[in-house]
Amino acid sequence: MPNTGDKLWANTSLLLLFNGTAGTSVAKDSSRYANAVSARNGVALSSTQYLFGGTSMYFDGSNDILEINGAVSNTDGRFNFGTGDFCIEMFIWIGSSPSGDVRLINANFDPRDMPEVLLRADRTLMVYSNANWQYSTAAIPTSSWTHIALDRNGTTERLFIGGVLDKSWTDSANYSLSTGKIFIGALDNGSITGVYNGYMDSLRITKASRYQSNFTPPTEELPAFPFQAIPRKELAIKQPLRVNQNVTVSRMGL
Repeated sequence: MPNTGDKLWANTSLLLLFNGTAGTSVAKDSSRYANAVSARNGVALSSTQYLFGGTSMYFDGSNDILEINGAVSNTDGRFNFGTGDFCIEMFIWIGSSPSGDVRLINANFDPRDMPEVLLRADRTLMVYSNANWQYSTAAIPTSSWTHIALDRNGTTERLFIGGVLDKSWTDSANYSLSTGKIFIGALDNGSITGVYNGYMDSLRITKASRYQSNFTPPTEELPAFPFQAIPRKELAIKQPLRVNQNVTVSRMGL
């Protein structure tokens, strides 16, 4: 039976598809929470590089930054992972290696609130979680889209690059983002630092585990609605089903 939608829709805390009119500084959250997102300092949608929907978000490497508006009202726990499962994922496209470490996503400059994901000058990834730095083996290629996923299932945290498991480690930290801000593409700690230069598409935060082994990265736009089964159409009747000599029943789709 064909299916559509997201089985973990109810657990999706943030969904940035980066669709819209090229050149505009608009970022809409398509999750059920509709979090307010501020696009600051010229970060804008671009049609130069994109995966889905005709546009992606372009960070020009100066002081561009996206901010999930604080203080984040987290009384419903949407970004409060605690010791539970989570998945942070996105697609990125870079034209060259950064000159230094740049921040792809972080919260409050405090990894006790949410793990940080950084891109290093050698194009490897660096993750701060469970009070330790973790480094990827694989490097992010230039001039192509690469899917990144940081996933915790139980106490095992996994870093995937292009759908391939790069590294795993133990993470039992209690992440407690209750108020504050989430930053994408840079850090704002009074001054904007660690700025990303490149494109980003399809960023999603899920308060559940999505990937525990190698997988094929999404090949179409992430669904912005709950999972639903599409009913099968009535099957073609090739010949009648004879129940007894007096009654004939058509073969119907189940």
